[in-house]
Amino acid sequence: MKTYQYKGYSSSGSPQKGIVEADSIKEARRSLVAKGIFPEKIIDGKNIKSRLNTTARSTIYRELSTLLKAGIPLAKALDMLIDSPDIGNVRITLGHVRDQIKDGSNLATAFAKASNSVKPFELAVIESAEETGSLDLMFNNLAEFLEEKDVLQDKVKMAMIYPSIIMFVGVCVAIIMLVFLLPKTAEIIGDTTQDLPAITKFMMNFGKFVTQWGLPFLVLIAGGIFFLRQKLKSNQQFKLKYERNKFKVPIVGKGTTILTNLRFSSTMSMLLSGGVSVLTAFKLSGKVTGNQWLTLMSEQQALNVEHGGKLSDAVRSIAPLAENLPSWIQVGEATGELPQMFKSASERYSRKWDKYISRLLNLLEPVLILTIGAFVLLIVLAVLLPILSLTKSIGA
Repeated sequence: MKTYQYKGYSSSGSPQKGIVEADSIKEARRSLVAKGIFPEKIIDGKNIKSRLNTTARSTIYRELSTLLKAGIPLAKALDMLIDSPDIGNVRITLGHVRDQIKDGSNLATAFAKASNSVKPFELAVIESAEETGSLDLMFNNLAEFLEEKDVLQDKVKMAMIYPSIIMFVGVCVAIIMLVFLLPKTAEIIGDTTQDLPAITKFMMNFGKFVTQWGLPFLVLIAGGIFFLRQKLKSNQQFKLKYERNKFKVPIVGKGTTILTNLRFSSTMSMLLSGGVSVLTAFKLSGKVTGNQWLTLMSEQQALNVEHGGKLSDAVRSIAPLAENLPSWIQVGEATGELPQMFKSASERYSRKWDKYISRLLNLLEPVLILTIGAFVLLIVLAVLLPILSLTKSIGA
C-alpha cells in the first residue's frame, strides 16, 4: 500500500483534498469515487517533499514519543498520528514515512526522503535512538530541544525589534533633513556661502555627498555582503578562518561564545540522556553549534576521546568552550552524572544569554537615541544659525 495525495470535488461540487492509501493510482481513484469524491489530481507521496517547520517537527516528535511510550508499534503510531485532526498539512509527509517503514526502511532514512526540512542533526539523533532502542525518550528530548531553540530565536528577534525601529526612524529623519530641508534652507539664504557658519557648510556638503553618492555607497555595501557570502560558500579555508575569528570580535564575540556554549551543552544533555554514546554526542553537539570551524575541532578532539582521553580535556582544547564548561564536565565525569551536569550548564548559559541580551539592549538603545538626537541637533543648528544671522543683518 502506498500513500497518495489528491485534490478533487465532492458530489455537491465542494473542493476536497487529502490523502488516501492504495496499491496504485488507479486503485486510489476507484477508492475515492466510491466515497463520493471525484479526484482531479492524484500524486504519489514519494514525489512530494513537504516543508516541515520547527513547530511541525516538534509536534510530530512529541506525539510519536507519547505513542511509542505507550507501547504502540512505530507503524501503528504513524497511522494514528496521520488520522489525528491536529496534525494539519503534514499528513502526506507522515504517509510517505509510514510507507517506507512498512517497506523495511529505518526511520531516519524515511524522514530524510520524506522532507528536506529535517536537519542532518535530527536524522543522526533518530538513527542513534533506533540503534539504542530509546526512540520514545529521544523523540521527547528532541521535541523539547526544538521548542527551546524556537524560544531562543524568538528572544533574539524580539530583542532586535526596538533598536531596528529606532534605526529606521533615524535614517528616515536624516534623509528628509539632508535631502530636502538643507537644500531649501540654502535657497532661502541665497548666495551667501562665504558668510555661512562652518557647521552649516559642513552639513550642506555632507547632504550633497549623501545625495550624489548615497545610493552607490549602499550598492557597494550590498555588493560587499554578496561577495562575502559567495566566498564563504566557495572557499572552505576562508570560511573556517572567518568562523574562528567571530569569537574574537569585541562585544559580538562574547555573545557568540555564550550562544555556542548554550547550544553545545543543551545538545550534549539531550543526547546523553537518550543513551547516545559520549563520542557520538560530542560530534553531533559540535555540528549543532552552527559553526563549521567548531564542528571540525569537535571531530578532531573526538579522536582523542576515542583513544581514551577525557571529555573535559577535549572540550578544554576548543577555545570557545574552554572557559567554564570543562569544570562542569569534570564534575560529571567524577560523579557519573554527565547528562545532568550538561543540563545544569545549559541552564546557566541560558541565564547568561538572557543577561547578555538585556545588557546589550540597555546599552544599544540609549546609544542609538543619543546618536540620532545629536545628528538632528546638528541639522537644526545648521539650519537655524544662518537664518538667525540673516535676521540680525536685516534688522541692522
